[in-house]
Formats: sequence, C-alpha cells, structure tokens
Amino acid sequence: MAVSEMNRFVIVIENKVWSTESNHQLRKYRKSIQEEFPHYRPLFIFLTPDGASPSDEENWLSFDYDHLIDIIEKGMIVNEENLSQRIKLFLEQYITTVRRYIVDDRGNGWTSSKRILLFEFQNKNNKLTLYLKIGPGDPALRQNL
Repeated sequence: MAVSEMNRFVIVIENKVWSTESNHQLRKYRKSIQEEFPHYRPLFIFLTPDGASPSDEENWLSFDYDHLIDIIEKGMIVNEENLSQRIKLFLEQYITTVRRYIVDDRGNGWTSSKRILLFEFQNKNNKLTLYLKIGPGDPALRQNL
C-alpha cells in the first residue's frame, strides 16, 4: 500500500503468485481501506504473473508483471537524471529477478524453474520498506542470487 497524504490518494496492490484469492478477500481489503481512508481516492490493483481477473472486477484492476516491468523501465528512462545509482541498481536487479523467476523474457508466464519472487511493501510512519523473498526452489541456486 502507498499513501499520498497531500493528494489524498491510496494505492493498494494485492500480489498473487502461486496462490489464489480466499473467499471475499478483495472485498474485505477494499472495505478495510475505505474505512481507514474514507476521504481518499483509492486505486486497487490485482497483480499476477499472467494478469488473471480479480473476483471483484468492478473495483480491482487486473495487472501482470510484464506491464509492471514496462512501467518501471519507462519510469527509469524518464527520471534518469533524478535517480541515484543505488535506486537504479535496485530497480535493475528487481527487473532481472522478476524476469528470471516470474516471467520469461518473452512474457509467457512462469519460467521452467517454477521459482517465484515474493515482495512486500510496508509503509509505517512514512517509512517505506521493501522485503524480497525468493522461493521455493533449489536452495543452492537461491543462495547464488
């Protein structure tokens, strides 16, 4: 979740990789966000490797990793002068990891390794933290990443 206090806008991303929604999961998330941010404009994104349809299509946008990579790459070009080397390196590594473990370079879905990248954004006290986890798969291969 990302929140802009100034613009009164909230973005919620439900990332589904190798799992499916539980009953009414998206509706519960939407209700919770609307209660916590009643005067904010929400954007609900359902992110999957292949752009699967969310159960609550009326309120959630379907999005796939190929489009996410495209947006990040275009954003890096547009903002090249404003990005630190650390941020550029992080984004390049993220794109490489997503391509390797979630989609192949042709955008055909899962790679043959059947491994995944899990990521979680946490926004607490105006501090954004990103956690990355790779699994399941051969532990020796994961260690070399």
